[in-house]
Amino acid sequence: MKNLGIWGLFLLTSCVLNSQDYRYNFANSSSSQLNPALIGAFEGDFKIGLQYRNLFGTLLQEDAFKGYSIAVDYKKSDQRGNFMGWNIGAHQNNHPRSNFQKSEIMVGFAYHKKIASSNRSNSHYLTAGFQAGIGQHRLKTNQLWFSNQWDIDTERINLDIQNGENWAARTSSLFPDFQAGILWTGVFNKDFSAYLGGSGYHVAQPNISLFEGNTYQLERRWVLHGGLNYYFNKNIGVLPSFIWMNQSYGTSLTLGNYLTFKGNGYDEIGFRLGAFLHQSNYWTGRLRPESMAVAVMIQRDPIQFGVNYEFTISELSAVNQGRGAVEFQLILVFKNSENRIKYPSISF
Repeated sequence: MKNLGIWGLFLLTSCVLNSQDYRYNFANSSSSQLNPALIGAFEGDFKIGLQYRNLFGTLLQEDAFKGYSIAVDYKKSDQRGNFMGWNIGAHQNNHPRSNFQKSEIMVGFAYHKKIASSNRSNSHYLTAGFQAGIGQHRLKTNQLWFSNQWDIDTERINLDIQNGENWAARTSSLFPDFQAGILWTGVFNKDFSAYLGGSGYHVAQPNISLFEGNTYQLERRWVLHGGLNYYFNKNIGVLPSFIWMNQSYGTSLTLGNYLTFKGNGYDEIGFRLGAFLHQSNYWTGRLRPESMAVAVMIQRDPIQFGVNYEFTISELSAVNQGRGAVEFQLILVFKNSENRIKYPSISF
């Protein structure tokens, strides 16, 4: 029965993997995966973000879907209050049983133009960001089974039977990939700020086919996101936000909020508690709740560490017993005291 449940999970999960990008809950570790215009949109000058996500690990154990990400951002201002941000990042997603891997390395640039400023605590920026890089997909079949490996006598899969396939591994050609985005950021006063952005990924729709001579284009992904920061006093605030995405036939909407507590000084400890609802149209064609996530983040400059657990609330919970994904992030932000322009925190 356990094996039946696991294979049912693979079957259901495969429905959502077709041409879909991997999704992280912590977008501020590698924010350029949400919008290239977020490159450099942080309080500080230099940022390193590390991220790890394990999907269905408690159920599939060593066969869980895994994602890894690293990103480095650098920001520099000019004498007119504008900012330029540079980024280099890499991420890889894989499923060990099939050894299916999606790898990509990107470099990016964003220009933050100050469009209004009435005083030091009130300023607005309009940003354009771009990314370019290369990617590659890989698949091995030595741990997969095919229909002709079904043993009629035992009514089980027999991996000792030849699978009849004339290929054991496939790797796509290196393909170029491009993304672009825009962002508005507004700081109204020391207690209230907001942001709204949109982006497009895989704008050239690269060919990701694993078979030479065939064409299978990676679908474009469109993103709309926004949020605000509001502090009731200098220590306690809320960070509501949303992310809408569409890729191929899949549409999702994530809504959530952080309750944030911060200290009074540079070396004080702060933390956030968050809850998020993720909705998708994968099963019914209309947006329905798919998962809930809870997050805890602890910060003491220059280190920020977060843990996020996402549990299933859709029909898939009948197979995976409501289990989901665990995600970890580690961020290091280094600040120059002469260059502290306030940017809203990106909550996801």
